[in-house]
Amino acid sequence: GFVETRLSVTKLNHMVVQALANQGVMAVGVGLLGSWSTFGGKRVESHGVNEIKELLAVGLVPVIHGDGVLDFQQGCAILG
Repeated sequence: GFVETRLSVTKLNHMVVQALANQGVMAVGVGLLGSWSTFGGKRVESHGVNEIKELLAVGLVPVIHGDGVLDFQQGCAILG
């Protein structure tokens, strides 16, 4: 379900960010939950592009992963 998927993708993202950080990359993990949403599992209703731009502007490397997000028609969806 939703919780299990979220746990899985955040664990994988953490491993990728850790590997990048070990190589000196100023990487930060960025999930989609809370700033992105969909309608009907297909159409993006809101997004966190500005937050990603802000991270890039200060020299950080956002590592974005597919994630569970709120969906205004079906309750939740996977956005990747």
